[in-house]
Amino acid sequence: MSVNLTRRWFIGGAASFAGLGLAPVRLFAGQATGRLIARFGVVSDIHFSVDEGLVYYPDHGEETLVKALEFFRERNVDGVVICGDLADRSLGEELMGVGRAWERVFPNDRAPDGHHVEKLFITGNHDWEGHTYGFNARRVFADETERARHIVRNDLKGWWDRAFHEEYRPIWLKQVNGYSFVGANWILDRGSKGDFNPGLEDFYGANGMRLDPSQPFFHLQHPPPRNTCFAPWGGSNDAGVSTRILSRYPNAMAFSGHTHYTLTDPRFIWQGAFTSVGCSSLRGTGVAPDELFSRERFVRAVGMPQYRQGMLVDVFEDHIDFERRDFRSGLPLGETLTMPLPAAEPKPFAYAERAKRFAAAEFAADATVAVA
Repeated sequence: MSVNLTRRWFIGGAASFAGLGLAPVRLFAGQATGRLIARFGVVSDIHFSVDEGLVYYPDHGEETLVKALEFFRERNVDGVVICGDLADRSLGEELMGVGRAWERVFPNDRAPDGHHVEKLFITGNHDWEGHTYGFNARRVFADETERARHIVRNDLKGWWDRAFHEEYRPIWLKQVNGYSFVGANWILDRGSKGDFNPGLEDFYGANGMRLDPSQPFFHLQHPPPRNTCFAPWGGSNDAGVSTRILSRYPNAMAFSGHTHYTLTDPRFIWQGAFTSVGCSSLRGTGVAPDELFSRERFVRAVGMPQYRQGMLVDVFEDHIDFERRDFRSGLPLGETLTMPLPAAEPKPFAYAERAKRFAAAEFAADATVAVA
């Protein structure tokens, strides 16, 4: 089949294939130095799944997550971020599976050398209401009363404590090697114009003075802050509250999931008033359909479950490195990307700055591309 690609698709979408080995993408290659202060792993959208008889779906259970965690353990991380959708059908047994995988790799939250590894986990929409999506939860627990006992949202504090041995808090603040991490769980208030966590403004109002605006801190939430990193699927952005809040902090760095979008597209990082980073997914990773496919055809033709992506993030005194990985193949996804600290103009990951470094593609008038 021959397909005419528009210039808009080429500039925005073709970059996503560069990290697959067709062409290297390096947005910034500074001569950064400085001492490594913190290292953490980042994954999102695990979608740990159980089916009838509480049997874990092949490749959607512990093994995929364990492989990623073992890589982070080998690299001696100080913490691990999971940016939501730990469970697929919002069943407690799915959270328990994530907890077992963690204990296999980091028993008692410890690395092999004995240092503490911080859990930096938040919930997503599937953890909150995945049991309402189709009839999936009914297949596991047909009886409505019995099913209610297993739904995470009905006893979030209890399931969270049993799975992760820590207190569940809607929004939390943790420290890792002197850096602050704010985690905002998905708590969808249908009456608050789509806000995924209506307590965010109050939390930053009460705790914002504890965040040094001259130093980076890390904000974790499931949906991307509105109008930041690329989000191809509809409904991926929050209602704009986090964008407004984080814009007060030029050194804030938001990590989000939800879109399942590939880390091979440089648009997974956005820089503006703050920095926003999309985390891709450990299950169902894809690229934007754009003009090539409708979403339905895209999912069927490309096969979203084949990629397992995540990152290793190194925080130095004067820069941050993003090492992108595919955990199915065990291979890097392009070169390590570097962002200078503290945030200063010109921002290397700002879309306007990147546009200066990319030349527009040109094709012959009769050019076509064969897609197989």
